[in-house]
Amino acid sequence: MIATCPHCSYVWRSDAGRDRITCPNCGRKFPRPAVDIVVLGRGVPLKTTCDLCGYPKAELNVCRIDGESAFVCSVCLKGATAPPHPQE
Repeated sequence: MIATCPHCSYVWRSDAGRDRITCPNCGRKFPRPAVDIVVLGRGVPLKTTCDLCGYPKAELNVCRIDGESAFVCSVCLKGATAPPHPQE
C-alpha cells in the first residue's frame, strides 16, 4: 500500500500489517488507513492462491487493493483482512 504521513506528508510504500504505521521520515506513528478494495469479478475459477492469505482456492475474486491487482478469496474479501484459514 502507498502510505502518506499525516504529520510530515512523506509518501512511501508500506507493507506493514499492523494497526499503526511508523513514518520512516519523521518517526511518528499513526493509524493504518482503511484498505481500498474494488471487486472487478467475483468467483472467477483460477488455479492460484489468495494474494492476502496464500490459501489455495479454486474460485477467487479479481480485485484491486489500494490500486494494485490481486486475487482474493471470499473469506479475506468479507473481512478485508487476511484471517488465518484452517489447514486441511
